[in-house]
Amino acid sequence: MLLRRFEDQQVVPWRNGGGVTREIAVSTGADAASDMLWRVSAATVAAAGPFSRFEGIDRTLAVIAGNGLVLATGADRVTLTTESAPYAFDGETDIDAYNVDGPTIDLNVMTRRGHFVHAIKRIRSAAPVTITGQQNVTMLFFCAETEISAPGIYSAARMGDALLDIGRGDVVRLSARPQVDAYLIKIAVAHPH
Repeated sequence: MLLRRFEDQQVVPWRNGGGVTREIAVSTGADAASDMLWRVSAATVAAAGPFSRFEGIDRTLAVIAGNGLVLATGADRVTLTTESAPYAFDGETDIDAYNVDGPTIDLNVMTRRGHFVHAIKRIRSAAPVTITGQQNVTMLFFCAETEISAPGIYSAARMGDALLDIGRGDVVRLSARPQVDAYLIKIAVAHPH
């Protein structure tokens, strides 16, 4: 397991040049330039503009800081806030994003369709939480300061930190005041139909 601090995450420009993303974890195929298998990142959206297109990619987005983000697809509008459930969409979808009163930060999980699938779940609990690694890839992204107790790790995570490489069967215990506030991200190999 690895606790990747916010400040240690690689900052990369958006594909469309409209902002920057902090790469939390990424897996690429043989052609690393174009063959992203999956990626977990946090993007700062400072101004209105189009989302980058990612052909063949399934995406899920969650707003983790700021007053919210409006996603516009044609005539449809979806407003995401820090209280919204994660929002899933196809990477090919033409989306324009607009901030609700100031910049936002979003957590973005992407998997290559047909190769991997993902699930993202918010954990909020005043009581301690126990997570057991089950998938090919399991990680936690922290939205608030949290105490972590796990094999080889006893530390405090801060907002923006991520606990990576939670192995199958690994047990992670989380506690925080006033509450544990984190996202559990699971990525698994897609089973052929």
